Amino acid sequence: MKMLKELIILFILAIPFAFLGIHWNDIPNEVPLHWNSAGEIDRVGSKMELIHVCLMVNIPVYLILLAVPYIDPKKKVSAKLIFNLRLVLQLFMSAVCIFILLSSAKADLISVEYIFVLIGLLFSCLGLYFRNLKPNYFIGIRTPWTLEDDTNWYKTHKMGGYLWIIGGLAIMASFFIVPKAWFMTSFFIIIGILVIVPMAYSFLIFKRK
Repeated sequence: MKMLKELIILFILAIPFAFLGIHWNDIPNEVPLHWNSAGEIDRVGSKMELIHVCLMVNIPVYLILLAVPYIDPKKKVSAKLIFNLRLVLQLFMSAVCIFILLSSAKADLISVEYIFVLIGLLFSCLGLYFRNLKPNYFIGIRTPWTLEDDTNWYKTHKMGGYLWIIGGLAIMASFFIVPKAWFMTSFFIIIGILVIVPMAYSFLIFKRK
């Protein structure tokens, strides 16, 4: 079963490379490689660089999460939760890779800005994951107070999990509702709330004890 799960992760990791290979001849020799905050292309380059994009986006995440179970001192995160996290993040990274490839190959048809929808979806999925996450040093809302107190950890992650679910949905909704000129402002406000509120909540639990 462990080998099967690893093969599933590797299959997901390989999808962008297979996609790139299948569509290699359809991709122009010069493609967009970077976009500014307004979604405008500000750098182009050789399509060979798309291989580097797939490598840099996908491989580091795979290697880091593969190592976590072996270097976590607390050894409290179950294999099932680790696999679910790896599955979600690898799906997200592969989707980002494919989206970048599509945006580079068909920049006039597909806007890279839709990656923000994927980011919102990722936050919501991580929120679901956080609610049952056990204390560890690598994954989760790691503040001095959650790391020192298991009760603080569980309360913070339960609240933070629901907050991230709502925040992810808010990011997706704001992408379609908020005017383009104001979207990045709303995006960073939501991200700020998702980061600051769980930290403040963790500190309040600590002070009350």
